[in-house]
Amino acid sequence: MSKSAIIFIYTCFTIVLFAQAERSVQGAFGAVTIDGKVWNQIALRPVIPIWKFGVALDLVFYIDADGNIHKDEWDFSDGEAIKNTLIDKIYYIRFGFPNDPLYFKVGSLDYVKLGYGILVNGYSNAIEYPQVRKVGLDFRVKRDLFSVQGFVNDFKENLGLTGFRVQTPVLAGIPIGVSAVMDRNQHLGLKDRDGDKYPDFFDHFPDDGNKYSNARENKEEWRQVYLEFEGSNPDSFDVWFTTLPLDHNTFNPAEIKDDPMSAIAIDIGYPVVTEQNMSIAIYAQI
Repeated sequence: MSKSAIIFIYTCFTIVLFAQAERSVQGAFGAVTIDGKVWNQIALRPVIPIWKFGVALDLVFYIDADGNIHKDEWDFSDGEAIKNTLIDKIYYIRFGFPNDPLYFKVGSLDYVKLGYGILVNGYSNAIEYPQVRKVGLDFRVKRDLFSVQGFVNDFKENLGLTGFRVQTPVLAGIPIGVSAVMDRNQHLGLKDRDGDKYPDFFDHFPDDGNKYSNARENKEEWRQVYLEFEGSNPDSFDVWFTTLPLDHNTFNPAEIKDDPMSAIAIDIGYPVVTEQNMSIAIYAQI
């Protein structure tokens, strides 16, 4: 391993110790198999405080029985590799805390709740992390007469799932909130590994861009069977073939539209206890 990689890893461990003293650090230990070889896994997720900012790092080390570190996650071979390695180590960047007048978090979102949770409660864009890395936004702005809260699941999906909530005390000082959530395309989350416009969920051959239907792969064999019995009318084969009880793929990419979905909710609540790290309220929402 290069000297720059060793220095960077040493710096990461120093930062972890500093973060543990200042805030907290999460960790996990285990074993994984990579390319048929067993590696010991050490995963650390420290949050580094920098003024009002907090930078959460995602540090994963794979170590074999001889003490060698898996290099793919720590590639410092050139400028592009260094950039990608450093970006991959950032889990999220936040400013402030949820109860502060201004708060936002950019990157992986572990838990998003909109208002009292009738529309969004416990949403996370990091369920498939690190295989799928999403860059989302969660923000809150609090003022004396109103507060605004919102989130975006992933900027790379061009604001696929978004939500916001506005709250203001308009009824005898009791806060009333209005929330709205929109998924502009419910099919954005469907993966298509082979890029044939047939999502893996519908694709009978998700890793082969030239195939998508089990029945279609045997179509020519069935054509020969059909011609033996109905040779006088070969043009009707396609109609006859679709009626066979085979494993047809009925998904048609041309018929799939964005299929957006949206919802609106109204809530009213009375705060009983409001502290920096705790709040209790009586509320109703529809």
